[in-house]
Amino acid sequence: MKFLHKKLSRNRQAINNRISTLNMN
Repeated sequence: MKFLHKKLSRNRQAINNRISTLNMN
């Protein structure tokens, strides 16, 4: 369960980074 949560949080962070870069452009 912990491993899955870690993976989800990592994916969430990647999505946030992608969104922030889109907003900057």
